[in-house]
Order: sequence, then C-alpha cells, then structure tokens
Amino acid sequence: MLNTVKSILVAIDPGFASQMAFRQALQLAASMQATVEAVSVTPRYEGNMHRWKLEDANDQLDLPFKNCLNNVIQCAAYLGQKVKTVHRVGEPAEVITALAEE
Repeated sequence: MLNTVKSILVAIDPGFASQMAFRQALQLAASMQATVEAVSVTPRYEGNMHRWKLEDANDQLDLPFKNCLNNVIQCAAYLGQKVKTVHRVGEPAEVITALAEE
C-alpha cells in the first residue's frame, strides 16, 4: 500500500486533550514517515478592548495559545522529532479548515 499521507495537521489549545492529540499525531507521523504541523488559533475578541485599559490585551489573549505551540516544540524535540507550528487569530474552525485545505 502506498503511503499517501505526507503531513498531519493537529490543532492545539491550552487543554489537556489537545496535548494528548499532539502526542498521538507524533506517533502516527513517525509510523507513516509524515511531518506534523501544529496550529493554535486565538479566537478573535469581539468586545471593547479599551474598556479594560490593557495596553497589551491582544498579546495577553495570544499568550496561552503561543505557549501551547512552544510546549509542542519542546515535546517533539524531546522525542527527537520536528514540528512546524502556526499561530493565527480568528475563528478556530475556519482557520483550521483553511490550513487543512492548503
């Protein structure tokens, strides 16, 4: 059987389940000789940022999602594997679908 899977896209968020999904993706990729791409999407904040008087509100919203990506880089490196990471801001389902279709 031909190996047609070249890359695996896995969505990551701060939750435990996505961290476990990433580890499963690494194992699957290793067995299929595929690459892993991890995406984390900060949901767009639709409220009034000025109300909170935070100068770095967008950075604070992004931080947990960017930390997730840093964690998967470390996890992959520990296991001797590489991972490509992508961070976006937007509607998570739409962003993940768009990346999967690329």
